Amino acid sequence: AAAAREEAERRIQEQQRMRRELIKHDQALLEQMQREAAAQSQAEGNALQQLAIERVRARQAALRKRLQEEEMATRRREELKHIHEPEIHSELEEARRLAEQR
Repeated sequence: AAAAREEAERRIQEQQRMRRELIKHDQALLEQMQREAAAQSQAEGNALQQLAIERVRARQAALRKRLQEEEMATRRREELKHIHEPEIHSELEEARRLAEQR
């Protein structure tokens, strides 16, 4: 009877040890899953942040291009103004001469 009791107690202790190991294992798995979830969340956050940065850079590039186009258009207008000014002056001079001749 004592041997049977000791065997039963040994089995109970063995089952409790196995349960503790399973609990530790489950706890380790849960912690690993939490770390992976946190890392994935961080990666997603980084991806969203990267996307926002890319959008800002694209807007900046579009604004720079627009500014360059406006500057070129302004330069062209200035160039055209200078091209036409001598012609206008010569026409005015000719109109004055004709007026003086009359």
